[in-house]
Amino acid sequence: KYYYTFLFVTLHLFIHAQTNWTGTASKDWNTVSNWSAGIPTNLLDATIPSGLVNYPELPAGNFTVKNISLLAGSSITLSSAAVLTISGTFNRSGATIINYGKLILAGNSVQSFPGNTSSIVAMQNLEVNNTLGVIFNKSFSVTGSLTLTAGNINLDNIFITLHSDSISTATIG
Repeated sequence: KYYYTFLFVTLHLFIHAQTNWTGTASKDWNTVSNWSAGIPTNLLDATIPSGLVNYPELPAGNFTVKNISLLAGSSITLSSAAVLTISGTFNRSGATIINYGKLILAGNSVQSFPGNTSSIVAMQNLEVNNTLGVIFNKSFSVTGSLTLTAGNINLDNIFITLHSDSISTATIG
């Protein structure tokens, strides 16, 4: 009896290792009904498809996702008090990234960011915390801080611009 219970729980977790953004209720990342199999976690992959009316916006708080895929035409927005940690892979193709908060690349293999065909509208704070490193494969600007906590940053024939203005100064931390 215990063996079958354990097997059921194991299969249940394996089947629900992926959740897809539907955006049927709102743009709020924390609304369960916006996801096909629950809000993403460090154990649950997330896919943001294209062709939707609502795309996810992360409110204030700390969020972690295992692997995330942003499909062509999709977008993701981090509010100024949002922190999103990607602990696995970051797949994107033609997606829009709007980061007014903090994005942490903390994968367990080399990550590439942001993607040759992706668009970055805003990049406030970006942290690399990946011992195997991150490859930046498209030029973009950082208006807050670019922080290397662990690993290396490889610039793949691109530029990272630290954009400062009269209100704030971009930094490398």
